[in-house]
Amino acid sequence: MAWVGTWLRYLARLRLAPYVPAPPAVGSAMLDLARLKQGEKLLDLGCGDGRLLVQAVQQYGASGAVGYELDDDLVAASRAAAGTDARIDVRQEDALKSGDAVADADVVALYLTERGNAALLPLLRERLRPSARVVSYCWGLDGLPPSRTAQAVGKGVVVQFPNLMLWERKALWRSTS
Repeated sequence: MAWVGTWLRYLARLRLAPYVPAPPAVGSAMLDLARLKQGEKLLDLGCGDGRLLVQAVQQYGASGAVGYELDDDLVAASRAAAGTDARIDVRQEDALKSGDAVADADVVALYLTERGNAALLPLLRERLRPSARVVSYCWGLDGLPPSRTAQAVGKGVVVQFPNLMLWERKALWRSTS
């Protein structure tokens, strides 16, 4: 009930997605599929409670993790999860305004909606560096075929195949037909 407001704002088209916490098994599976390496930077657009940001720096050795989130309570939760770790930056801002962060990211993580992902595609095409990757849980990217897919498994994980998709930058330009 605490996140009902995110659903209402999503339905009013004021958010790219409602808040639905990803099951614990999803974060590792996303970062594994993206092949996040030590020293790389993660950008989580719609970072929710910040778990993926913390996991990226603490377990994968990311040199930095930036999260964009609109909801006051979720921003507070993300910042609390980050604690004093200077490698984590949580911004209370619209993901559509994340151009500089997109340009600086090695991996962009999405758990939005099909509509939310599609809204971000022009920004990703314009600002991603050539070696960057985009990973998404559950939702595709405007019909573009992914470069690779995987299946996260565990309690609460969405049962669909694939439920994880990865696009290398060049895949963002493929035809959907």
